[in-house]
Amino acid sequence: MAEPTEKTPAAPPPADGVSEAAAASPPVATSRGFRFLGEDKSVHKALGGGKTADVLLWKDKKMSAAVIGGATVIWVLFEVVEYNFMPLVSHFLIGALAVVFLWSKATIFYQEELA
Repeated sequence: MAEPTEKTPAAPPPADGVSEAAAASPPVATSRGFRFLGEDKSVHKALGGGKTADVLLWKDKKMSAAVIGGATVIWVLFEVVEYNFMPLVSHFLIGALAVVFLWSKATIFYQEELA
């Protein structure tokens, strides 16, 4: 003969009228946004809350893409092409010197035209 199964008594409904499934569910995130590691601080504020946080969180997509593109160009120069750091700095400084020289000469000619 089969043994009778024991039935557990049903739990009484919560007093405030909330269903049992809703009472057991975790609390819903508030409208304040995602919180970083349980602190009362957003990820944007944890990263400083400025332009750097915007770039790291891809809020400023053009700047983020420019940073990734620049980092890729630097990686290609140093790792793939095996370009050295000092020649890069030297070439950059020589180019800057040429631009400043040409700019100063152009302003002299421009001022003589106005006089």
